[in-house]
Amino acid sequence: MTILSIILISVGALCAVVGALIVIKKNPDLIPDNLKRNVSKSELPAYAQLIGAGLILLGAGLLVSGVYILISVSLWWIPLIIGAVAGIAVLITAQMKYNGSIF
Repeated sequence: MTILSIILISVGALCAVVGALIVIKKNPDLIPDNLKRNVSKSELPAYAQLIGAGLILLGAGLLVSGVYILISVSLWWIPLIIGAVAGIAVLITAQMKYNGSIF
């Protein structure tokens, strides 16, 4: 389980850091072009904020799950599911609102 916790913590930290960079700098350049092709220039900062928030939620769920595994909490999957569902919901909401479709 140690390898799983290392993977969860690493991927979670990466998602959270990228999300934080997008939110703090309001920088849509960190978002792939195919995801923001239908977003107007005036809406890019708001779109970037939502995408960054979704990535932070996703990363936080992964991070907490990894830490729970390290301290032997048997319910490590609960923050994983909560973070994944919340993060993916925010990402889909941002895509639908600003891009018009998920892809």
